[in-house]
Amino acid sequence: MIVALCLLALFLSSCQTPAPSSPGKGKKARRVVLLSLDGLAATRHRQLLEAQAYKDPEGLSSFSRYGFAPREAVPPNPTLTAVSHATIATAQLPQDHGIVANRFHLPVTPLGATVSGFDHPWQAESLWAAVRRQGGKVGVVTFPGCDGTTPERRADFFMVYVNQPASRPRWVELTAAGPGETLQLEVSLNLRGQEEKVSFPLVVQSPAAGGGAPQLLVGDGAQKQAVEVGQWFALRVKRPHPDGGEQTIGAWCLLVEIQLQPLRVVLYQGGFYAVEAQPRAFRELVEREAGFWPGPPDDRALEAGLRGERGLSLSQYGAQLARFSSFFTAATLAAVRHMDFDLLLTYQPVVDEAQHALLFTDPRQPGFSEGLSKTSGEFLDWTYQVADRAVGQLARALDLAQDALVVVSDHGIHPVWAQINLQALLEKEGLCGLRREGERESLSPDCRLWAVQGGGVAHLYANLAAPEPTGLAAGPAREKLLLLATEALARLEAAGDKALEAVAPREKAQTWGLAHPYSGDLVVFPKPGIGLGGRPGDPLLSAPPYAGMHGFLNHHPSMAAVFLARGAGVPQKAPARVPLTQVAPFVTELLGLSAPGQ
Repeated sequence: MIVALCLLALFLSSCQTPAPSSPGKGKKARRVVLLSLDGLAATRHRQLLEAQAYKDPEGLSSFSRYGFAPREAVPPNPTLTAVSHATIATAQLPQDHGIVANRFHLPVTPLGATVSGFDHPWQAESLWAAVRRQGGKVGVVTFPGCDGTTPERRADFFMVYVNQPASRPRWVELTAAGPGETLQLEVSLNLRGQEEKVSFPLVVQSPAAGGGAPQLLVGDGAQKQAVEVGQWFALRVKRPHPDGGEQTIGAWCLLVEIQLQPLRVVLYQGGFYAVEAQPRAFRELVEREAGFWPGPPDDRALEAGLRGERGLSLSQYGAQLARFSSFFTAATLAAVRHMDFDLLLTYQPVVDEAQHALLFTDPRQPGFSEGLSKTSGEFLDWTYQVADRAVGQLARALDLAQDALVVVSDHGIHPVWAQINLQALLEKEGLCGLRREGERESLSPDCRLWAVQGGGVAHLYANLAAPEPTGLAAGPAREKLLLLATEALARLEAAGDKALEAVAPREKAQTWGLAHPYSGDLVVFPKPGIGLGGRPGDPLLSAPPYAGMHGFLNHHPSMAAVFLARGAGVPQKAPARVPLTQVAPFVTELLGLSAPGQ
């Protein structure tokens, strides 16, 4: 009887659902920090390694000495930020996680409607969800896909990327009768949909009798700061936050000019931003340790400055970029030092920001000159050194005898010399008409094929009756429609050469990892150097609005990313190529957990 009861108990216990594994069981690292350096290209990274240009001994050069350092990492197709980060965090290709571009169309939604690849839900489990499911604690200091909008897109504590400023950057001129008078800088802030006028008092102080430069006094009382021309200063206001605490909204501004008689002050007012993070204690920690969200470097102001118009110089743009990187680093260090976690994901966008604006290496690029190429190249090398310093600071904050640091990027970069608007081609071929609504042109309801394009990829969607609410043709017409479009695309040229590298229908896009219902009926990849973009009504061929771009097919060396690791449990290896699908399993193995989806 006793034996029978024991056997019954053993049988019942074997049928029960096993409890989630807890971090620590088979764990190789106490904590893992995963840092994504957006746009850090493997090709430039190798060049800087060979030139011994990285200065921080604990930075990007340390991985080849102490850890896991493949020659390059292979991103998914298309090589875009939203797509690659979904692959990094899920270990899946776009045909499995559903993010097929930075922007794409969903079936059974209106003609011309698109969604953001950064905001749309993933169809595969994320790294942070997998670790939390297995009992681990996860923090995020911004990472594409973790924005707090759903339970699947949350961590135990997290900061989100703030895209929209409360007030946009602008140039301001203030005048008064003479020095000593108080100038009022009026700013209109949009705080969660509510407009509020804020005034900042500014006073010009004349130079002393012994000489010197006039100064601008900013702030009140003990907080007053004396600023000279060419210096940056911060403007801040405090307002209640919905979480019950107080929030700082601030902007970094540049004093451009002071004229005394008559009094005239010229300022560059940066965008006003605030930190958004949860829970309240973490948000307040970030504000205390890193300050308010400073906003990204101002590409438009830099472009104006490079054209000789009123704008930012390269050094002023660099100050914005370094400040943005320092903010992310300080916020990450605050989490490392004060928060409890098994996995921390963090992100830095500054390399990608700079490369889009300043990658001038092809003489065919508009505005190219040898001087600009040299100056911008040196600036981009410096940007990689900024990333190097951030990695070094993070490495020193960790105990790499117990912790592990994993550094990845999502794609490389390629110089772009032309932009093709496929929507204009479809209009020219009679496949899609336009209608004018005031000053704006949009797709006509009789459009049969339309393009969602961006960078190195385009998705062309057929307006068919079966899946689309405004569809014009039955399913059998699709094959003929796609054939007409494919023939037109094959004839497309730029500077006397074929413009496109590859065109395939959705059902044949599995080779690229794009056989998903969200992909276009046709998927189009241009040759590197040619970007795809433009709005309805824009010309077929134009100068690109950026110097560098990605999204091109991942076999091109310029699109290669990085995947580096060092610390507890990390093998010392240097394989030639590793796909970014291996990042998430690599991280969970260090934590002694199963990979996402397993």
